[in-house]
Amino acid sequence: MAVATVLVAGGGYIVLVLVARILGPDRYLDFSVFWAALYLGVGGIFGVQQETTRSVKTGLLGPGENGTRRGANAVRSGLAVGAVVAVLVAASSPFWAGQIFGAAAWQYVALVVLGILLYSGHAATVGALAGRNSWSNYSYLIVAESVARLCLVGVVAVLASSVLGFAFASTLAMATWLLFLLAEPFRLAAGSRLDAGFATSVGRTLQSVVASTASAIIVTGFPLLLAVFVRGEDPDDLARIILVVTLTRAPILVPLNAFLGMIVSSFVDRREQTLRTVLRPMLWVFVLSLVLGIVAVLIGRQLLIFIFGQAYDMDALFIGGATVAAGFVGVISISGAAALARGHHRAYTGGWLLAALITAVTLSLPIHITERVLLALLVGPIVGTMVHVWALARGRR
Repeated sequence: MAVATVLVAGGGYIVLVLVARILGPDRYLDFSVFWAALYLGVGGIFGVQQETTRSVKTGLLGPGENGTRRGANAVRSGLAVGAVVAVLVAASSPFWAGQIFGAAAWQYVALVVLGILLYSGHAATVGALAGRNSWSNYSYLIVAESVARLCLVGVVAVLASSVLGFAFASTLAMATWLLFLLAEPFRLAAGSRLDAGFATSVGRTLQSVVASTASAIIVTGFPLLLAVFVRGEDPDDLARIILVVTLTRAPILVPLNAFLGMIVSSFVDRREQTLRTVLRPMLWVFVLSLVLGIVAVLIGRQLLIFIFGQAYDMDALFIGGATVAAGFVGVISISGAAALARGHHRAYTGGWLLAALITAVTLSLPIHITERVLLALLVGPIVGTMVHVWALARGRR
């Protein structure tokens, strides 16, 4: 898992470097908005992975809710949820796509819908592997998807360095899981049974998707929030802010997301243990973010200029603050995973929704753009974490 995490994180960084350097700040802003829209949808579908992990793990530990082990099929349930989300995105697109994507709106919407459908199968398969403690195969699949994206982006960089080309390459990599179904261990995982019937499983997973969408608004959909709430700012300034926020989150959130299936599985195994079991890793992530924040203040600006060029120069204090803020997103990710693993679905969803709402409201405050962004990155996750911890302490569902 550790090697897989390094490879996934490294692949993500290389993609960012390639796209940002080739497109420049102006066109990178267009790509980052598409990337945010794609991963807002995909981030919502990440709820499929978390709920599948919990449900498969719970089903293996004992009989399902109907007294048997024959619950819904993991991948079929995941694909059904993905189809629901894809239809909602496509149906609502006339009301928002033109404002966000401009003249090429229908192409980008089609890619977002395709990505949601493809990733729902990937998420269900990965979630089932995590629920079965099949960590080697879990690692193979997440690494393969990252490598496929890197290779496809590299091909586009050589043949046609366009925003739409990079967008297509990023989306197509999400089909990698289909190739893995040719191998028996992955087919067995895809056929795993959940701990409840189809309707109940889909309902629970949709609830998890709502929470994951709220988390994705904070994590990967942040450029979309900026596009909505921060109008009239210099596009190059927005591009630099988006790049810094994305880069500073990666060292914490990429490994954490890679291990999140393991975290949920672990919390299911230890659901009777005290709140300290949850608070300890949250504290570790917070301390790590403080250390990385200090490092970012000292050398972050120089690294940014060295890797991406003078056009991406940014204030050192903003880089450090964004790094610390990434730690709080990591903290709420852990508290949310614990709430989900222990069956607190409403608190899990409520915490993330409140965090997303506060983030959006904070971005609309009439203060300087960098101060507004840092405040939005900090306050929402802190309040959402408090909701999760409160529910865990009181045992509320």
